Amino acid sequence: MGKNGFASLPSEVMEEILRKLDLESLCSAAPACKLLRSSVSQILPKFDSINLSDIGVGKDVLSYLLCGNRSVQSLTVNCSRLDDSSIDLFNSSLLSLKELVLLKCSNFSPKIFVALGQHCSNLRSLSLELIYQGEFETYEGYEFSLRKMFEGCPYLESLSITFEGPEFDPHIFEATAVFIPTMVKVLHLCHVTEKCAKQLAHKCGAQRIAETSTPSGIPCSVGVSCQTIQSLSLVVDHITDELLTSITQNLGLLIKLDLRDEPLEEQLLRHDLTNRGLQSLGSCNHLSHLSLVRSRVNSTFFRRVNDMGIFLMAEACRNMESIKLGGFIRVTDAGFSALIHTCKNLKTFELYNTFHLSDLAFLGLLDTSLSLVSVRLILCKLITSESVNHLALCENLELLDLNGCKSVADYGMRAISSLQKLNTLYLSGADITDTGLNYLGEGKLPLASLSLRGCKRVTDKGIAFLLGGSIKKTLKALDLGYIPGISDKAIKTLTEFGLEIVDLCIRNCYSVTDISIAALANTTHNGLARKALKRLDLYNCVGLSAVLSHWLSKPYFPHLRWLGLGPASLFTVHGSRKLGEITGHTNLTICREGCEIGCRDRWQFHENL
Repeated sequence: MGKNGFASLPSEVMEEILRKLDLESLCSAAPACKLLRSSVSQILPKFDSINLSDIGVGKDVLSYLLCGNRSVQSLTVNCSRLDDSSIDLFNSSLLSLKELVLLKCSNFSPKIFVALGQHCSNLRSLSLELIYQGEFETYEGYEFSLRKMFEGCPYLESLSITFEGPEFDPHIFEATAVFIPTMVKVLHLCHVTEKCAKQLAHKCGAQRIAETSTPSGIPCSVGVSCQTIQSLSLVVDHITDELLTSITQNLGLLIKLDLRDEPLEEQLLRHDLTNRGLQSLGSCNHLSHLSLVRSRVNSTFFRRVNDMGIFLMAEACRNMESIKLGGFIRVTDAGFSALIHTCKNLKTFELYNTFHLSDLAFLGLLDTSLSLVSVRLILCKLITSESVNHLALCENLELLDLNGCKSVADYGMRAISSLQKLNTLYLSGADITDTGLNYLGEGKLPLASLSLRGCKRVTDKGIAFLLGGSIKKTLKALDLGYIPGISDKAIKTLTEFGLEIVDLCIRNCYSVTDISIAALANTTHNGLARKALKRLDLYNCVGLSAVLSHWLSKPYFPHLRWLGLGPASLFTVHGSRKLGEITGHTNLTICREGCEIGCRDRWQFHENL
């Protein structure tokens, strides 16, 4: 329909048509003509939910979307391209806002806390990801600003604050935790000290705290009836018996407990988590979701917990629905099997870095309720296809993650192929071949996400086998990274089967050349140009040349939002001009830092995404 056709439509019809479009489509349509621009401007203020998590928007775009909108109740923003000059957008016009999520806040100072406290007083849910600007801001500045935000948002029921950056001082929360609004039911803080976490638990266990003062001597009268906390998630320096006891004795209504620690060195035996600490979990009568993980970054583990501790926990927490354990290197098959057989309602079971876990833990699954929906066995090197065969008995399984299980082979793929609800499968590093992919292709799996990263025996032929069945109708995310046998032929197979891939990773595939990118750019299906691909990882694909800039430019890849590439020098063309200046995609983030798709793993190290 041409411009005159649009003009002939009644305004009510035009508005109804535009309301069918998502936010991204509306913003793309607005510049087409004055009529559409005017119509879109009338529609945007009526949006009650705005999600901008996929792209880093600038101040002008955000201002355009929020200007005059007094109806928005939920707002999610990727703030990688925003800074303090954008803070004035969070003004009194956002009084209707109930849920706010600010992601990747690399350039905000503590002023953002003060602004939220002043202008977003009706918030019920707040989530922030920030870089600690210790080089430019004082400790006292953060402490004061956080307190102002807590005082200005008294109705918060869900609060998540994640600080990143090597200079972050976790003691900040020690001085501000007392000001956390009394209605909070869901609390996530990263990072805090063990001392702060224990203080928080004790303060939350008190029926009322009055006339409390901060270390700086500022008085505050706060009524805290913090028996409301039902979900607690903390990243701490140490997980100890004292910490678990403080939490379980003071938070009687706790339903979900998620603790992760990152100790710099191995803990003293007298100051670590033991069997006694796990037994204290029995004090939480409502606890159904538990996560206890020790980071492996510094080669530290829970060395004082053995099977007896897991037995005691299993008996005390029989109603557990979700269990996630990491770093328990002294626990054996007996302990893990006890969890599976004792917790009859268990739906989510995740184990990380458990060196003694083997196939024996999953024997006798038929004697359980077989209620498992999600299973992750990460870096469990003794797991083989036998475990996969046992897990395949769980007909409701929707997610199976076997990353780092190098002994899982083709035999297990035959069993997996029978799971008719499985939508996510991660096989990174598995010892599967094209035969195993043929088994998967012959099954009825409704797979939406599949990772074959590092499966070195897979070739182009295996990809053809995989897509020969029903998987090609459901697959949205595919990781083929670090597979030497993947070449242009495999990528052309993807395009020939007409897949609606949203995320595609082919990093470190040395045999992939410009031919693959051209095939992805030119793919058509039923005569319609493909528009699904949003994130593409080409990091360290050394077979690509400067011709890449042509295929990545408009009108190709119209919906591409994130692109992972190698060193800038490999993709600089036309003298000093960079690839980002040539593509013409205004909403495209180009990452040369080696991040995983979307920069979710390393965004805090970027100077400018």
